[in-house]
Amino acid sequence: MDPLVAAYLSYLVIGVGLTVWVGQALTSGGKAFLVDVFSGESGLADTVGKLLSMGFYLLSLGYLGITLRVGGQIEDARAAFESVAGKLGWALLVLGAVHLANVVALSRIRRRRLAERHWQQLAAAGVSAAGRPPYPVQATPVAPR
Repeated sequence: MDPLVAAYLSYLVIGVGLTVWVGQALTSGGKAFLVDVFSGESGLADTVGKLLSMGFYLLSLGYLGITLRVGGQIEDARAAFESVAGKLGWALLVLGAVHLANVVALSRIRRRRLAERHWQQLAAAGVSAAGRPPYPVQATPVAPR
């Protein structure tokens, strides 16, 4: 088999396999986090989870398709392996960065919701929020000396 064709096939098979594996892991592992972010609203969490999964798959498979072309000659198995490894490495780095951006955005949403819930509880207890920081302050333990 031509080394270029073998590189293309390897890249696609490994890339699609990694995409499906990581996508399923993110979907199953992220469900509890999304429920917490959306204050126990499991319907909203499921919907957002499906949208995030769809975005993940579209980005992943789109990136694999765009980067399929090899910019040079592949003459042997070593060159094919190096090309496939480099392309998969970049795909994983890009997808990891996108995932990190999603986690940061969802963490900010979660923090805002926790702050709103905190101030609502204070208001219900009759405590004025004037002069308080816009987030709940948690006491940090001091290590004994």
